[in-house]
Amino acid sequence: MPSPINITNIPAPRVEFIDPRTGLMSREWYRFFFNLFNLTGGGANDTSLSDLQIGPPVYDLTGQIAQISDSAQLAAMSDQAEAVLGQLGIVYDQAQLASMIAQYEQATLNLQNQFDTLPSRPELGTIASYNLNGSPTAGGIGYGTGSAIAFTPAGTSGQFLTSAAAGTPTWTTPSSVAVTSFSAGTTGLTPATATTGAVTLAGTLAATSGGTGQSSYAVGDLLYASTTTALSKLADVATGNALISGGVGVAPSYGKIGLTTHVSGT
Repeated sequence: MPSPINITNIPAPRVEFIDPRTGLMSREWYRFFFNLFNLTGGGANDTSLSDLQIGPPVYDLTGQIAQISDSAQLAAMSDQAEAVLGQLGIVYDQAQLASMIAQYEQATLNLQNQFDTLPSRPELGTIASYNLNGSPTAGGIGYGTGSAIAFTPAGTSGQFLTSAAAGTPTWTTPSSVAVTSFSAGTTGLTPATATTGAVTLAGTLAATSGGTGQSSYAVGDLLYASTTTALSKLADVATGNALISGGVGVAPSYGKIGLTTHVSGT
């Protein structure tokens, strides 16, 4: 009596367990284990390998086998092996596709969970209710109208933007404006021409503002402080006179040096 069929055996030719080209489990072995996994219920039942060893009822095929030539038997086995390999290839491809679909569905679920746990986005507040009226012009300036945002037209070179309070700002060209009030203070200077355009000053700059308070001089004149806020001129005198101090708080003067009053010592 022949031995029971053992479906766990891989038929000849033998295949290496590790594919030398990839360093991974060979395709034939992967299909073999994957087929066993499906035959055992994919892990969902208690079927064991021992259960799978029980083959169909055994018949004595000695007479029939004797009638088949060796060549016919080999051809049949080859055809069956090719058919089995084809089926295993289909099963493998389907398993790969199912695995990819499962991974995609899991990734989609994970991504959805991440979106669900994101914090709420910040809002822009009341500015979100404002609309832009028209397209902005190059060189224009944005301004609020109260209910929307608008833009001024572009100005020309040299203009400046003038406010219109709650109205639309406009570009304005600078122009000459009359001087409405002018004062040189205590400098002693006053406007010499009209008070429009370029203002020209005239007069003598006072000593308190860094000047002398004097508008003319004679050759040889000397300036001295006549008060705490003014300078005075000391006119030149004849040859041979010397500048003599008048003492603290007194103006200097020219005069002859007295041997008894101005000279001392031996």
